[in-house]
Amino acid sequence: MKSLRVLDLSCTSISSLPASMSYLTNLQVILLDDCGNLEDISALGSQNKLQVLSLRSTEVKEMSEVVGKFTGLKYLDLRDIENLRIPPKVISNLRQLEELHVGDSFTEWEVGGEETEENAPFHEIQSLKKLKVLSIKVDKYWEDMLDRVLIERLERFHIVVGPSLEELETLELEKCKEMEFIVIGQNSSSVPCTILPRLKDLYLEDMEKLRGICSSPLPNGSLEELKTLRLEKCKEMEFIVIGQNSSTSLEELYIWRQDSMREVFSTCSASRALLPRLRRMNLSDLPELMSIWKGDSVPPLGSFSNLIELKLIECNELKYALSPNLAQRLESLEDLHVKDCNMMKGLISPSFHGFCNLRILTIENCSGFIHLFLLRVAQSLVELERLYIEGCEHMEVIVRGEEGEAGSERIFPRLQEVCLRWLPNLTSFCSVVGAGQAFAPVLLLPSLSKVYVFDCPRLTRLPLGSHSSPNLEKIWLKGLVWDDEEEEDDEIDKEDDEMARPVSFPFLKHKK
Repeated sequence: MKSLRVLDLSCTSISSLPASMSYLTNLQVILLDDCGNLEDISALGSQNKLQVLSLRSTEVKEMSEVVGKFTGLKYLDLRDIENLRIPPKVISNLRQLEELHVGDSFTEWEVGGEETEENAPFHEIQSLKKLKVLSIKVDKYWEDMLDRVLIERLERFHIVVGPSLEELETLELEKCKEMEFIVIGQNSSSVPCTILPRLKDLYLEDMEKLRGICSSPLPNGSLEELKTLRLEKCKEMEFIVIGQNSSTSLEELYIWRQDSMREVFSTCSASRALLPRLRRMNLSDLPELMSIWKGDSVPPLGSFSNLIELKLIECNELKYALSPNLAQRLESLEDLHVKDCNMMKGLISPSFHGFCNLRILTIENCSGFIHLFLLRVAQSLVELERLYIEGCEHMEVIVRGEEGEAGSERIFPRLQEVCLRWLPNLTSFCSVVGAGQAFAPVLLLPSLSKVYVFDCPRLTRLPLGSHSSPNLEKIWLKGLVWDDEEEEDDEIDKEDDEMARPVSFPFLKHKK
């Protein structure tokens, strides 16, 4: 018997261990699970070679100093023990420990510099350099316990935050590579009444298997105070599910580097406004994104009604920036920035008439654009102040109209600044097609003050007449000369790498 290495007394009715166990000096594994009467383990004191000790579902009330002598212990299971006490200087002695399972058997971990003789300080767990698996519950001060260093060192963990979870305002999760959901519920009855009701900021990064926030539909009242949501490199998330009664306070949404996301929002039918307070949305590096809003119907009245800023960057499968259904609810949109979306054909499908409050429009490196606006859309942009277009190599015209469309010269009444840069196929700012021919009308741009044109070799004219832009202050050009023949030799320096010098307002054409 002295050579015995594994002793399994699980599911027996013993209340204490016999003193004769001191003769079993080679024991490496002792299993005492479900010994419902076992209270005393002092007889284990001589087990110097012990590596595995499981006391799950016993009546042991205190981790005595005996356990602290098992300096070679690698696995310790203390789950499902009622009213367990762990005194100081027990856990910290287990320097070889690789797996520690406490669960909710003990939750009174001490934190900070003050230590007592009653309960073990949490820094004893943090001191276990070889710990790979941890299962605990913490009821308070958990923000001070779960530091990044500890979490990154663990290979697996099951950490339950106690009642203070309802008061949680900021949650950051990073590199939890096996986590599929933040909250698990197999059915509606197994999910809490509300999920993170006070949470204001949620940051999720590099969560390789994360599929969603909750495995079941979000209960009413969940995330109702959430203001900022940031997702980065959560590869398995295909969309964000928004409930009719959740996330109503969300103001900022940032989604970056999501390889599998095909839609940003997916929702069941709803009668109430969705995300009515959302103000900023930034979508970047979403290679599979097909649409922002999934749905054949217009979102309920008031949905997205406060969105003022939208950025779309490196969304290469997106054909249009917005669907007509979603666009109808973006009446407050002021700033739209589209960059490196090479498959995009237009801002919106031809059936939509535009954004009445758009102030700033930036388009960069989108090679799918042939034209930017239809004339009727351009006429609706009555608040547009800044227009910046760069690196759209196939763009031929900014505004395209058809014969018979009235008021072709009256667009962009508040436009103050235009910048056109590296548009190698641009031939006209505004072109109206009729009878097989196109003509470029002179535009009335009463607020225009600055024009920048660089590296647009096929652009022969600007659509400006002598009285169409009375507030024009400067035109910065490269490769263009004055239309007045007497000034034909007054070229702008083509060798200057910086901005070319400003010229006062004439009507300009490209030098032959």
